[in-house]
Amino acid sequence: MGDPEWDAELEGRLLPDWQQALELVERAHACLPDGIWVGWDVALSARGPLLLEGNTGPGIALHQLSDGVPIGQSEIGSAVQATLDHLEAQQLQ
Repeated sequence: MGDPEWDAELEGRLLPDWQQALELVERAHACLPDGIWVGWDVALSARGPLLLEGNTGPGIALHQLSDGVPIGQSEIGSAVQATLDHLEAQQLQ
């Protein structure tokens, strides 16, 4: 599936500094212990990954539209449920 504006194929491409971008987001997320759901915007630049912002209310409609599966029945829904279960277990301790 290509981008409608540039008609660029993304499948099979490697993003530069992907591991460093993941580590950057993990460090940022550790600063928000109550952040269950944060959409991190990261720019992959010539200087390496740059954290632009974190959105605590990221939109989910696009995820649902992309594969036609309701968010609660997707891997994202499972991840959110696992996080909520973990937090509930912590509160019971």
